[in-house]
Amino acid sequence: MTKISKNDQVPQCDKTAVISWVFANDKLPTIEQNGKKVLLYRIMNDSQESQSVSIHETSMVKYCNKEETWWMEIPTLPCL
Repeated sequence: MTKISKNDQVPQCDKTAVISWVFANDKLPTIEQNGKKVLLYRIMNDSQESQSVSIHETSMVKYCNKEETWWMEIPTLPCL
């Protein structure tokens, strides 16, 4: 019996995603280019370290400290 991988059945599952962090001081995300929400990494103090990675509304990133913030688009869900 031949087992067929889901990657063979769904073309978008056979693509490798390349995701990288963007330094907010270099470029801010826009809703038009990056969607309504983005993934953020912010430098935090030790007591707030658990909040250093979070999902934010794209329009709110401009209020973050650009010198201590990186962002990326939220990746698409994996094919299961």
